[in-house]
Amino acid sequence: MIHRLLILIGLLVPTIAPAEGPLNGGDFEDLSVGRTFQFTNQGEDFGVETYLPGRRVIWERLTGPMAGICQYGVWYEYEDNICFVYGISMRSHCWFTFETETGFTVLSADTSDVQEAATYDGVPPCAAPHLGS
Repeated sequence: MIHRLLILIGLLVPTIAPAEGPLNGGDFEDLSVGRTFQFTNQGEDFGVETYLPGRRVIWERLTGPMAGICQYGVWYEYEDNICFVYGISMRSHCWFTFETETGFTVLSADTSDVQEAATYDGVPPCAAPHLGS
């Protein structure tokens, strides 16, 4: 797994500083809480996620059969990963997470999936019922 991580980091050299390691839970919380990020995968918009206090999240996928469905979940730190569990599947999705100038980059701990997360300035579609919370 470490070998695969080093290869993926090498592919992202223009995106992340190679000397920086993955974010820990505290750094990720500081970066994300109270903010919404739009995720892209290979240049295509993929989803929007809002980060709430208490390590809670609201994810909405923008494409595919799950598009438009609000998924509520939580995140936690595990080893060098930030992991997410959503109520629909109860399966953990873990990522190596690196801060970038516009947000962060995530590398899947299980696959070769790489996603970019940039600050989303619009009103998150799933957030409307939670405004003010």
